[in-house]
Amino acid sequence: MVNPCNIQNAVLFVSLHHEDASRLADDLRMPTENILGLAAHECKHGEGRFADKGNNFFSMHAPAPFQIGTITASGDPRGENGRVPELSRRM
Repeated sequence: MVNPCNIQNAVLFVSLHHEDASRLADDLRMPTENILGLAAHECKHGEGRFADKGNNFFSMHAPAPFQIGTITASGDPRGENGRVPELSRRM
């Protein structure tokens, strides 16, 4: 079995986003790990297209809070997800 802490993209994702996730978790009064875990799952540790091109780590459909644009879903031109600014710019 692989130790999850040794998966490089997971460790990198946490190190890159821990500070922003911690501030968000404090505002929502929930554990930082919940924010990071859900975001990592939804966006494939930041490798998903919506995260990479739209900074949308939770695959929020448009219209989304703080949205600054949209990204069309692959294979379904009717499906749009919100493109959002970096979390630190929203606070």
